[in-house]
Amino acid sequence: MLASYLNIVRNREKLQRPWAIVQILPQTKGHIIARFANRQDADDHARSLRRYVPNGVFEIIFETLES
Repeated sequence: MLASYLNIVRNREKLQRPWAIVQILPQTKGHIIARFANRQDADDHARSLRRYVPNGVFEIIFETLES
């Protein structure tokens, strides 16, 4: 029951905030740093992350329920 509820919450978050910033780490798939409702906010946040963490690798993705 709890797992089903958590899945619903995660899916709702993906629908409301499909743009995500992913930090690419060595030997892993990646780690979602933040989610956004629009691309411009994601771009702005990624720009500041790249400025303050120059060695980090950050990508912006559009995540749907299927991905």
